[in-house]
Amino acid sequence: MKTLSKILIILFILLSEINMHSQWVYEFSPYRQAVHYLNVVDTSIIWGIGDNSSGDAVIVRKLGSVWDWYDYTNLPSGNQLYSSIAGIDSNIAFVGSLTGKVYKTSDRGYDWTQILDAGNRWVFIKFSKINKSTGYIFCSNQFTTENFIIYKTTNYGNTWQTFTPNFGNYSAANKPSVWVTDSAHAWVALGCNSLQNCAGPKIAYTTNGGINWLTTSFVDGNRTGVSTLAFKSDNQFGMAVTYWFSQPINIWITTNGGSNWAFSRSFPIPINPTIINVPGTSVWYLGGTNPNTPSRAFIYKSSDDGASWFQMSTDDSTYDGFWDMDGIALNNKIHAWSIVWGGENYYNYMKILRLIDTVSVIGINNHGSNIPKEFRIEQNYPNPFNPTTKIRYALPKASIVKIVIYNVMGQVLKELVNEYKNAGNYDVAFDGTNLPSGIFFYRIETPYFSDSKKMVLIK
Repeated sequence: MKTLSKILIILFILLSEINMHSQWVYEFSPYRQAVHYLNVVDTSIIWGIGDNSSGDAVIVRKLGSVWDWYDYTNLPSGNQLYSSIAGIDSNIAFVGSLTGKVYKTSDRGYDWTQILDAGNRWVFIKFSKINKSTGYIFCSNQFTTENFIIYKTTNYGNTWQTFTPNFGNYSAANKPSVWVTDSAHAWVALGCNSLQNCAGPKIAYTTNGGINWLTTSFVDGNRTGVSTLAFKSDNQFGMAVTYWFSQPINIWITTNGGSNWAFSRSFPIPINPTIINVPGTSVWYLGGTNPNTPSRAFIYKSSDDGASWFQMSTDDSTYDGFWDMDGIALNNKIHAWSIVWGGENYYNYMKILRLIDTVSVIGINNHGSNIPKEFRIEQNYPNPFNPTTKIRYALPKASIVKIVIYNVMGQVLKELVNEYKNAGNYDVAFDGTNLPSGIFFYRIETPYFSDSKKMVLIK
């Protein structure tokens, strides 16, 4: 009886923690300012860009546990003039405008210097959360079919390489709908260019660092653009949102890097939809606005790569709209922030909400919370095997991990793992059903460690 009581108490505590940490709660609101875009550098550094009712640019910044905002910068004035922000650390950040300008600050956002000018184009900036030295800037004209101007950096924005692809009658979507995982891989959501005829929604992407750009179209009724997209750090699994004015948005999923897409489901949030993946996890968040409901700001979550979704709660059910969202994983927790507003004048009611999610950050299987002291890959077990076996490996720190199966000729038979993973102990299963008896090899590769081992399949 005592044992049962203890179990019930533990379950109650766990459920209480889940409820507490799965709710979006109010954290900060700059007085009479509107924040439009957020960038989470880490749990103690967050940058935001917006404006006030006079049109002055507003910079919002969190350092440690303290939020601050200021509108006395030297950024040019203009209501909703700025389209994106990306921070490197607590001092350095980049801002993109709707007039083709890119500005940089090195003093926490007080002074800004123009570093790039892409002409009459909208500017969207994104840095990789896995390798923070790598970033892309997408600049496109919303009213002509001019070439894009795309800038790329691999040294924290100190220098930039330029590409000028042309995607026909398409421009970048009307919010920072770009995603970057590493130096080689970047994606941009495309919308039908104003006053042009388009063949449906489309995305553009590169797999070789911007040297070549590919496009993929969606067959999706009368929807004309992709408004937001995100990819996992394996560069294969991604989600994209197609839209058409007041109609529900459609979610599409790819498992091959964006070459092909399959329809998943719809959501009734046609305004400002934003989707993000938390690197190193299968967790996704989707936010947007439904103007036809009393409570119009909605945020949904999937913990299984879009197989299922549920609507999340907030500390106030009267928020009138959703604007933007960003998040990261740290110490087996997900930390995310979103922007919502309430009332008719969002300059008076803009709020930043925070989520600390209890979902553990796991790989294929993560054994325990003890952090290993060294990189290693163990002998598969059982060995010999028929037809399945498990391979365990350990990561003392977060890393991109690749595990590949080879035959005795050195030919790749299967890629078991190719993604970013947090520190921990993992295992992955291998099924040799379709292989003949024989000797095979498996190899782990990370930026810090590599090793190979032999295994034997006997049928």
